[in-house]
Amino acid sequence: MSAYEARIDRAGYDAFDLEDAVRDFIATTETQLLADDETFAEGLSDALFDPRTCNRIVALFRDGDLLRAAELMRDHVPTYVAEKAETKADKEFRV
Repeated sequence: MSAYEARIDRAGYDAFDLEDAVRDFIATTETQLLADDETFAEGLSDALFDPRTCNRIVALFRDGDLLRAAELMRDHVPTYVAEKAETKADKEFRV
């Protein structure tokens, strides 16, 4: 292997290492955030302001299907946590 090939390989390996570090950081952060009650509550309330879920939840509440509305809010929490973890990773690993 020439020195040139070694430099190319090293850059590739560095990129893979960075990707692994970011993925591990996100996974750890998601676990920590899901365990935090305040973050969980923020995720529930975020479901009411997120355009992807708001209209469906409000419609279910108006129709009296409170259980399904609450389930949609609960199901939104992992999405909220994942987005929050990715934002933290972006700040942590700015290149």
